[in-house]
Amino acid sequence: MPECPPTVRISLSSAWHFAQPVAAAFSKRRSAAQSAIAPELSRLLDHLRIEDVVAVTRLDRLARSTGDLLEIAERIKDAGAGLRSMAEPWADTRTPAGRMVLTVFAGIADFERSLIVERTSAGRVAAKARDVRFGPHPSLRVEQIAHARQLIQQADNTAAEAPGF
Repeated sequence: MPECPPTVRISLSSAWHFAQPVAAAFSKRRSAAQSAIAPELSRLLDHLRIEDVVAVTRLDRLARSTGDLLEIAERIKDAGAGLRSMAEPWADTRTPAGRMVLTVFAGIADFERSLIVERTSAGRVAAKARDVRFGPHPSLRVEQIAHARQLIQQADNTAAEAPGF
C-alpha cells in the first residue's frame, strides 16, 4: 500500500483505504457529458484549507482534460493545498518536480486523447463506407412501416387497426 503524508485530510475517492486521518471524504460519479467542475468537486474545493492534500485514486477520475486538470490543480494550489494521485506517484503538486511532471504528463495525455478521437473518427468513416448502421435497431419491421404508410394515406383509419404495430 502506498504511504501517504500525515497531512492528508481530504479525499476525492470512495475507495480510500489508508489509515491516515481524513477530515472529509467526497465522492463523485461523473459522466463525460457533465461540466468540468462537478458539484461534489466544487464542494471539495470550497472546503480546502492550507496544508490539506487532495488525494485521488487516479488523475483521470479528477479531470476529463488537460485544461480541466490544470485548472483544478491551480485552484487547489491557490487554497494552499496539494494534490496527490495514488496511482501516479509522480503526480504530487507539493513539490516543484511533481508540478513539472504533472504538467508534462497532462500534455501527453491530452495528445493521446486527440489521437484516440482521430482514430475513432476514422473508424466511423470506414464503417459508414462499409454501410454499417449506427444506433439502435428499428422498432418496426419493413412490412409494418409499409402498412403504416398505407393506413396514413387512407382517410378512414380506426384504432382497431393499431394492434398490428
